Amino acid sequence: MDDNLVVPRFFSSIHLTGLQYSSVEQGWHYPVHRHPIFEIMYCERGQLTETINGRAYSLPAGTAILIKSGVLHSVKAEEDSVYFNFHFSMDHQEIRMTLQGIEDPILTPDDNPAESNQLRIWMEHFIDHFVETYRKSERQESFSEQQMLLGHSLKTIQLQSTWLKFVTYLVESQLQKTMIRSSMQQSKLQIANEVAYLLENDKTYSMHISELSSKLNVHRTYICNCFREVYGVSPKYYAQQLRIKKAKELLQLTDLPVSGIAQLLSFSSTEYFCRFFRNHVGFTPYKYRTSPSHA
Repeated sequence: MDDNLVVPRFFSSIHLTGLQYSSVEQGWHYPVHRHPIFEIMYCERGQLTETINGRAYSLPAGTAILIKSGVLHSVKAEEDSVYFNFHFSMDHQEIRMTLQGIEDPILTPDDNPAESNQLRIWMEHFIDHFVETYRKSERQESFSEQQMLLGHSLKTIQLQSTWLKFVTYLVESQLQKTMIRSSMQQSKLQIANEVAYLLENDKTYSMHISELSSKLNVHRTYICNCFREVYGVSPKYYAQQLRIKKAKELLQLTDLPVSGIAQLLSFSSTEYFCRFFRNHVGFTPYKYRTSPSHA
């Protein structure tokens, strides 16, 4: 073999949260809300209505809808229904941009039955894996604590693997559609990408919107609007996620003390860094570093 392939380090963070498989009665609804991550809602049985930014979408059985980052949305059951939904985010900006650029949120269109059926197969596979995984966990009460921790870690990895395959299929199928990003102005895309580049290369993790505005000679409001349209989140939130990603990397791959990481990431104090990390990750830096599921 003539090729010499070396990958010195591969570090990527994914965030999969709020997985829910539920049956609801006719008239049930979840009120208007929004969040900075993506969501997919799949109606397995019955009929739902998902309202996104004031527009209502009908979700009969077998229909999936993508809810983009930052949009106002609510859901209502038009009849007794069963649904599966989950929220997710990831480091890869190109994938975020592709998902954010999808114009039609319905992922199972009537005019493409082959694609819709394939996506339904993926969703049902994901549901089966999710349900089987957590039903098994309920039957393992006799296991030791160490066995439970190991089992939980393995189940988490397996579920993430299934999810990654699903998202890979989703993005690949969407890339084949000419509608993606067709309406987005090239100038907006250029500004958003330049902002992302500046934030990702800010080694102090302290760049503010006023500095971005000065560097690009573009009004701060326009910068935020362009960035949100392309990436689905504000520059501030994007910078926070970069900070969190770097903190996780340092906690996992180095022996730096928490105080040293806080200083390296330009936090005003170790206490503030710990609160910031816990609010975004759900664990203290120490617990994240020592938890088997993050080793």
